[in-house]
Amino acid sequence: MGPRKGGFEIEMMEIVENRDKFNQFRQQIEIVESRQTQSVFKPAIHEESNPEERQKVLKRLDGLCKQVTNHRKANIVRVWHGCNKQLLPKLLGEGFASLGLLDEGWFGKGMYFSSSAEYASRYCPQNENACLIMCYVLVLNPFPVIYDDAPEDVKPEKFRFYGRGNHRTFQCHY
Repeated sequence: MGPRKGGFEIEMMEIVENRDKFNQFRQQIEIVESRQTQSVFKPAIHEESNPEERQKVLKRLDGLCKQVTNHRKANIVRVWHGCNKQLLPKLLGEGFASLGLLDEGWFGKGMYFSSSAEYASRYCPQNENACLIMCYVLVLNPFPVIYDDAPEDVKPEKFRFYGRGNHRTFQCHY
């Protein structure tokens, strides 16, 4: 992970395996692979503003997916989730839930992950309860977010996706 401003120090790393969740993940792979062949799940980037820039974002995501060898047609990416370690029993036992307890969300209430451990660590409490979880996530029809979608001079509440769910028929945002 490397150093982080504010002084994170890795105290412990653990591998946690939940056989039931793993089997559910494998079942979801089958669903995603089936949906990949359906036209409604094919990205229509050409219908969006600045399609060239969006293609660059998708190319970056594709590179991250290629880092995960899985011998399947489904795209799987390694991502990070920062949280309070007191939430671990629920997260590891029941899985993630789309609660939206922190705010309305830049892209609506949902589960937020980052391909950057440093960025995800910003969502950890700045105390001994900081926890960073590395996960594997299935990716289907992501909406590529570009600078024009989230200009720095716009307040989050004015952001075009703030508090809203997935854009059009896209299944997630990247």
